[in-house]
Amino acid sequence: MSWRIFQRWFNIAPSKDTKYITDNRGEKFWIHWYDRFERAVELHVSNRGHWIGVINLLREEDNSLTLADITVFERYKLRGRGLGSSMMSELISWAKQNKFKEIWGFIKPHDGTTTEYLREWYKQQGFEVYEATPGKYQILLEFNDKNDE
Repeated sequence: MSWRIFQRWFNIAPSKDTKYITDNRGEKFWIHWYDRFERAVELHVSNRGHWIGVINLLREEDNSLTLADITVFERYKLRGRGLGSSMMSELISWAKQNKFKEIWGFIKPHDGTTTEYLREWYKQQGFEVYEATPGKYQILLEFNDKNDE
């Protein structure tokens, strides 16, 4: 039996030390951090040998992170299980560990989400949500010593 088939059937970790997050049902999803280019960082999430979600970030010169995208791919029917929140929690932990000062970005709905839903979702994740221009919203999560206590 090939390793790939075994991994898909039993959701085995891709390697011995692979970290994971869980959804609200307790299922494991394997995480992989990639530094793609000088400034680009990606968090890939996999399950049963399939890449099911991603967070795309840019490192800025002022030691902040720009959140370009966070997605749980619709085709795997995993939305609504808390994966986005688990992915965001992993991102926040990683950013604190790597001593970034903040995560910021703009809300841009896609794949059936709405601006209203995303505004509330980001607030639940600890972000401040600002109306940058009429109808366009910016998100910001600042880190300081109090956050690390």
